[in-house]
Amino acid sequence: MNDKLIVKVNTSDNPWISKYEDFTFSRKKIEAIAKNLVAECEGRDYQSSYSYSGHVSSVIEKSWDKTCGSIIPLYKALVVILRSLQKPNEGWSGGATAAIRCLERSMAYATPGFIEAKRYNEIYGS
Repeated sequence: MNDKLIVKVNTSDNPWISKYEDFTFSRKKIEAIAKNLVAECEGRDYQSSYSYSGHVSSVIEKSWDKTCGSIIPLYKALVVILRSLQKPNEGWSGGATAAIRCLERSMAYATPGFIEAKRYNEIYGS
């Protein structure tokens, strides 16, 4: 099996114009982080994905170099591996599923469209 894991990520700051780039990761390194995420989220029964954020953040902080730039490519790579680690009928709060939900929520909040909507709401209200 090839040790390369390639993910496509929209790197555009413009919410209406996409610009995709490929990011390459070591599959073994991403699998190790993903397994740590599953272990950290397993056995917890929170009702919302943001409740897992502290657990997911603690694993990410140990393995992410903040000087590398955007963390979104890492999140996408982790989601790819976590999907392969999901157990059949794992349920909403299973380790891999909970980590995926938390990472996908974080990616959604980081999109330019969400950021612009948040700024608009802060300035003009809802």
